[in-house]
Amino acid sequence: MSARPFRFGFTGGASSKRAKLLDSARTVEALGYSTFGLADHFVRPFAPLIAGQAVADATTTLRVTQTVLAQDFDTVGSSGIDGLIRSLERWRGGNLRLEAQDFEAFGRGSRPYPVLYLLTRVLGARDLGSGLPLHSEMLGHLAGLQVHHIFPKAVLYAAGYKRGEVNAVANFCLLTQTTNLPIGKRHPHEYLAETQARYPGALESQWIPTDPALWHTDRYRDFLSARRDLLAVAANGFLDELRHGTAADVAPLARATVVEELDERSAEVRRLADRLMEQGCVSPLYDEEIIDPTDSRVLVVAEAFWPNGLRADLGDPVVLELDQLADSDSLGWKLGYKVFTDAAALEGFVRHANEVASGNIPDDLEPLPSAGARLAST
Repeated sequence: MSARPFRFGFTGGASSKRAKLLDSARTVEALGYSTFGLADHFVRPFAPLIAGQAVADATTTLRVTQTVLAQDFDTVGSSGIDGLIRSLERWRGGNLRLEAQDFEAFGRGSRPYPVLYLLTRVLGARDLGSGLPLHSEMLGHLAGLQVHHIFPKAVLYAAGYKRGEVNAVANFCLLTQTTNLPIGKRHPHEYLAETQARYPGALESQWIPTDPALWHTDRYRDFLSARRDLLAVAANGFLDELRHGTAADVAPLARATVVEELDERSAEVRRLADRLMEQGCVSPLYDEEIIDPTDSRVLVVAEAFWPNGLRADLGDPVVLELDQLADSDSLGWKLGYKVFTDAAALEGFVRHANEVASGNIPDDLEPLPSAGARLAST
């Protein structure tokens, strides 16, 4: 049996103040605890599912648990779903609105991406290549959904934009593969104009700004800002309809397969992960947000992230980000993560660990870095 490290939990959650509870959770995480337990007796001030989500958002590696959900069920029994919504509203300081800045993230591992997917499926977004609602195009060869970059990655990289901007959620929309493949590397001012002419309303259904001046590479940041505004308006409208019971009846939607569009860099990260798994490592999370537990700021969206370590004997969280990181010190020294900005360095680290574990250590093999060391190439 392989060795497993001890993990420790802490039970708290009795505070009636949101800020105090989140500060406690951040302190517990900083002390090295693995799990934060929320008591849920009727005398407690908050329902644990909602409070637990707030704790999860405010921390990075902390697991969240509860006991029997007594207060959640009591709230539902006495006040229904509206009572849970009011509890959530208290946690949000009386504000349940989404702002444009809430869509300032990148990658499919970021928090706004599921919202984009939800809006696309529920509100009848239309395919840019056929003008048909996406849910009616789930059958046939190459008819699965694919994440499409409105401004193609190759176009943006050639113009000097960095990965974070290229993979902004506001640059994503969902299309069928049948449509996405022919678009390829075409510039938006070309194919968006064609869509607008052929299928009036299709761009609006995908919350894509219709001002042609924004479809040019030098206006890309303005395009992102305008689309974030449109996404926030759509999200708030949908949530308002749900809350007030005015949403139109929607036929049940079949499950859709979303095929990831990988560029060469992303594909290489996947191949690296495959090689590491052949050496006993676990599968990572891709394009995952890493949050600063002290202020909930997004430090980076890691190209690959092992939150519980590469494997049981390498338990420190590991971040792979092939760009140089402004916040690498926060990730390395402050959070205790191992940070790699070079794939070969990560493979070398795993190879070294395997040599140590086997007892076959070459004379020229340097010792493993200590936990929290920054292993970024410069």
